[in-house]
Amino acid sequence: MTLPFIPIVFFLILGILLGTRCPIPHAGLFWAGGATLLLVFLSLKGRKKLFFFLFALLGFFITGQIALQKAIDPPPIAPWTDGTPRPIEGVVDEDPLESPDKKDLVLSSLTIWRDRDPFPVDGRVLLSVRQPCASFRYGDVVRTRVTLKIPHNFNNPGGFDYRRSLLSRGITLRGFVQDGPSVVLVRRNGGNPVRAIVERVRGRIGAYIDAHEKNERGALLKAFLIGEKGDIPEPVREAFNRTGISHVLAISGLHVGLVALFVFFIAGRMLRQSETLLLRGNLFKVSAWMALLPVTAYAFIAGLGVPVIRATLMTLLFLFALILGKSRSILNILAFAAFVILLANPSGLFDASFQLSFVAVASILLLVPSWTRLFPPREGAAPPESSPALPKRTARKVALFTAVTLGATLGTLPLVALWFHRFSTVSLFSNLAAVPVIGFVTLPLGLTAVCLLPLGPWVSLPFLKASAWSLLPVIAFIRRLSAFSFSSPVVATPSHFAIAFYYGLLLFGVFLSGRAISEKGKVLCRLLSAGCFVFALFFLLLQFFPSPPERKTLRLTAIDVGQGSATLIEFPGRAAMLVDGGGFHDNLFDVGRFVVTPFLLSRKIRALDVVVLTHPHHDHLNGLLYILDHFAVREVWTNGEAAETEPYRLFRETIRDRGILYRTRSARDGPVMIGGVTVSFLNPERPLSGLVPDTAESTANDRSLALRFSFDVLAFLLPGDITEKTEGRLLREGLDLRSDVLFAPHHGSAHSNSRPFLKKVRPRHVVMSLGYENPFGFPGREVLRRCQEIGASIHRTDQDGAVTVESDGKHLSMTSFLDRSLP
Repeated sequence: MTLPFIPIVFFLILGILLGTRCPIPHAGLFWAGGATLLLVFLSLKGRKKLFFFLFALLGFFITGQIALQKAIDPPPIAPWTDGTPRPIEGVVDEDPLESPDKKDLVLSSLTIWRDRDPFPVDGRVLLSVRQPCASFRYGDVVRTRVTLKIPHNFNNPGGFDYRRSLLSRGITLRGFVQDGPSVVLVRRNGGNPVRAIVERVRGRIGAYIDAHEKNERGALLKAFLIGEKGDIPEPVREAFNRTGISHVLAISGLHVGLVALFVFFIAGRMLRQSETLLLRGNLFKVSAWMALLPVTAYAFIAGLGVPVIRATLMTLLFLFALILGKSRSILNILAFAAFVILLANPSGLFDASFQLSFVAVASILLLVPSWTRLFPPREGAAPPESSPALPKRTARKVALFTAVTLGATLGTLPLVALWFHRFSTVSLFSNLAAVPVIGFVTLPLGLTAVCLLPLGPWVSLPFLKASAWSLLPVIAFIRRLSAFSFSSPVVATPSHFAIAFYYGLLLFGVFLSGRAISEKGKVLCRLLSAGCFVFALFFLLLQFFPSPPERKTLRLTAIDVGQGSATLIEFPGRAAMLVDGGGFHDNLFDVGRFVVTPFLLSRKIRALDVVVLTHPHHDHLNGLLYILDHFAVREVWTNGEAAETEPYRLFRETIRDRGILYRTRSARDGPVMIGGVTVSFLNPERPLSGLVPDTAESTANDRSLALRFSFDVLAFLLPGDITEKTEGRLLREGLDLRSDVLFAPHHGSAHSNSRPFLKKVRPRHVVMSLGYENPFGFPGREVLRRCQEIGASIHRTDQDGAVTVESDGKHLSMTSFLDRSLP
């Protein structure tokens, strides 16, 4: 077996994947592991190589299961999540992540007080502290008072498993501290002393950059050199995202590999000046030895985060392969690196950076050689090394770098769409232009400045300035590229089957590129190989930009957006409507981008016929901003009421800039027919315009745009956040409110959902959109009793996840993301 670690890591990954879907009990794993070890021993003793190999692979499969269960088994945390604010003390275990509005602290070595008694607690806590907040660093022991909670997901199809992501980092609890100054420093130097020294050095480097380059260039330098991204302005960050080079902002295999390559190249140039070394030594091996220390030092300067450690391990293994003369076994080395990393942290398999890093490297190693075989040199042409002409050597290097960039791009394309729900159409150009400058100019000059800093700030300052100025053309070019409207379209989420089929086509193309018996067979295999690569790309683009799905039923889904409301209506045919978009008051978390968008794309929806804003409150409005800016929206309906808030200003500005049709709706408008479904407007009773002051009789909630959808004999009511005052008016006007499904007014508030209103509507099902353990006490206990009195079943997004109603006009079904269903 020439590549033994490839099947080993494959079966380890299979074990981890199976452990997430259907975990085997601990006792079963114990007996299975013991039996496998016995079979491996017997086959080895009997010299049955085939059976030994098969049983060994089975052992690695079971190892994957065991490693995953050990990693995700959280310590006991129930006593600390009862909703009571408690004093908590812990050591800052990671470099604090700062933004203008909050600071995230990860604490370990925890002590939690209960009834004045301290208790040591295993695991780690993530605290989000509102600014202003004191400055903290690694190793600081801090104390505060906070209500701890179990991390909770937004439970929607296509959603990100936030809780599993935190568990993979050992974080089992989280809390929110609204009063930043209440987090106090108890003492310093509570962490690992070596790590503390490293963090102090990193802090001095960051302060030095801030002192001389307190601008966007300095922020980028801190990201490249010490891994601090918090100061990068959001417009710059978004420009890098849109052009497909956001990977350079996070220190990863690219940065570590470039450092190794630069040192390797410089060392080789220096060693070639010595005739003695040329005659007696192996320059490749000596250069590889010389690159080991700088690569390790860069990992420490970069902060030793998980991606940095992973990238450093991969790079060091490649360097050792050169030293040991095993450079032809790079795929095997890559598999060995994945094996070591997954054995230490099996949950890392589900991390975007792990997947992108390994797939990018594997794609380069597989695709680039296969492409060179597709275009062999012409017969009689001089070999590359015999052609000294500079233009030809430069052209070959540019062609190779283009092939490497294209290989990494094609290899990671489906994963980028899966994780980030968009891809850059200009990434090839941006990487070709920016990566060489950053890798061979900015990064070396910046690291030189860091190395010279102990000699004095003014010794290293010229290199720092040169490094910063080298970013000027990069930033200008990236901004110009990102300004194109087509540079970063949102794409439908490809299915796991589609991703597997895509990679299968690529691998088959690689296989064919090296297979041929005769000369004619070579030509045929090359054509088939090229066809596989082209067809794979065409197939994936079809997955990214599917035609709108054709439906025969009406489907309404209450999306789990936390404490807020967002409802998708998919009409028979192809039309789709989004009613509200959720959102949070501080807008620190973009619900539209990270919750609503993945859900829409999981439904293959890239365009919306109508977006509805029922009223301009943050928990209905803020999530719509990203949707309006990134989806094709035909028209927007509102109740006409304005608000003196920045999100509402952006809302109207986006509508105007994108040329979206804007309509004000009220009860005076007649019904609208969409896909055979009648949409009626029940509230507000008259058109509104501009700012409307709240009165004792009417608040913004009471003026919500209320909609009723009638489809054949069934009806569905979305009344927004109306209170019992507006409910009473609707009852007095004698409107037809009878509905089979009611989306509860104001998230199930006790000030809405009055008993007369519920009796008039007489719903069979009540859907409540509300946040998990929300501070408002929604839904009200009295509301739950009223629903039970009328015999309505209750569906809650905080408990059931996204709730979907589907109907053919005569029958309806209720399903939820968390597997509760009612026919």
